[in-house]
Amino acid sequence: RTVPGAERRLDLSGISTAVLEAGDGPPVIVLHGPAANATHWMRVIPELSRNHRVIAPDLPGHGASRVPDAPLDDERVLDWLACLIDQTCATPPALVGQLLGGAIAMRAAIAESGAFRRLVLIDTFGLCDFAPAPEFGAALQRFGMAPEVDSHRALWAQGARDFDALRRNMGVLWEPFETYNIERARSPEQQAALQQLMGAFGVS
Repeated sequence: RTVPGAERRLDLSGISTAVLEAGDGPPVIVLHGPAANATHWMRVIPELSRNHRVIAPDLPGHGASRVPDAPLDDERVLDWLACLIDQTCATPPALVGQLLGGAIAMRAAIAESGAFRRLVLIDTFGLCDFAPAPEFGAALQRFGMAPEVDSHRALWAQGARDFDALRRNMGVLWEPFETYNIERARSPEQQAALQQLMGAFGVS
């Protein structure tokens, strides 16, 4: 996959976790959404890393992170995040989460008051009932049932403000990005992890 930064692997609560790191300065941890991976931050990391140390993990079972057979309950995932902070942050980080990542970040901030310099939530699950627009819901279901190029593009066309402009701006990066998303969406491991994480964090 195409990565904006250095990649390394950490053992966090027994979960072999792929982590992207870039920049120097106050630490910022960014947590992606469901069925995504750290490369979904690829357009954010270069700018943010000018003045910060950015830490972007693949969530458990997502991207290149691998989970043993033990279940992914909320306690284990919060411990995973605490281990990530211990191993990557010398000072309390800012914590940024989108969708499912936002739900994990919010739960961690509640559990560990004062552990984070700042909390940023983007379209976070759990703050209200998940009721997507019918067109988006249909595209999401289609991609989940049949991860293919057409269903992937239909989903992004619903989720991106200007999908055509996004593809143009990504240029040669779009094709490997899309291929990796589809490959991982087909993975039984990611499907199982997503089901468990959504059950623990994704619905109110």
